[in-house]
Amino acid sequence: MVRLVTRATIEEQIHALGETKLALDDRVAGEVGNEADEKKAEKQGARMVEDMMIGRMEREIKADKEAASPSANDT
Repeated sequence: MVRLVTRATIEEQIHALGETKLALDDRVAGEVGNEADEKKAEKQGARMVEDMMIGRMEREIKADKEAASPSANDT
């Protein structure tokens, strides 16, 4: 297949974006490898979600405590 894309044009940018999207798709939906790699990736993903949720809960608790405590300006 021959690709005719000229330099410094919108077509070149579109082509580069398409290549980037294809590479991303391969990384996301592509074959992970073996079962051990899949388990490891699954555990890492679960840990990331847990960390995000814990961080959010900690921020909400901190905000609730700050809202409930009297400030120095209220005296």
